[in-house]
This record gives sequence, structure tokens and C-alpha cells, in this order.
Amino acid sequence: MNIVIKLILVALAFAFPKFKMGYGVFLIILMTFVSLFAFSAAYFDHSFGEPDWIVRNEILFGIGASVIGWILGIALMR
Repeated sequence: MNIVIKLILVALAFAFPKFKMGYGVFLIILMTFVSLFAFSAAYFDHSFGEPDWIVRNEILFGIGASVIGWILGIALMR
């Protein structure tokens, strides 16, 4: 099933050049919201006294999600 979804995305990107731009922007926005959620969770966990390693892992997850979103989004747009 996963390969079918990938083939559909590749076919749409090949048939409609504007699809790549829209999908790339959508991916950047989606991953930005994921990183926003991770940073918010880190802030609230820090406020409520959770251990530092939990907060650190949430911050690293947020940074990783943001970087991955931007790299994949820009790569799709090219």
C-alpha cells in the first residue's frame, strides 16, 4: 500500500509541475507545526518540572522535524 501512495505522488508530480511546489510548501508547513508541538511540549514539561533529558529530547525532536521538513520541502520544489 505504501508503494502505491508513493507512485501516485510521483505520477502527480510528473503530470502537474505545480503539484511539486504545493506539496513542498505543504510539507514545510506540516513539519513546522510538528516542531511547534514539540517545542510547546518541551516548554510545558520544563514548566511542570519534568527531568531535563525529556525536555532535551523534545527540543532535539523539534529541531530535527523542522530541518527534515525544510530539506524535503525544498528538495521537492526543485
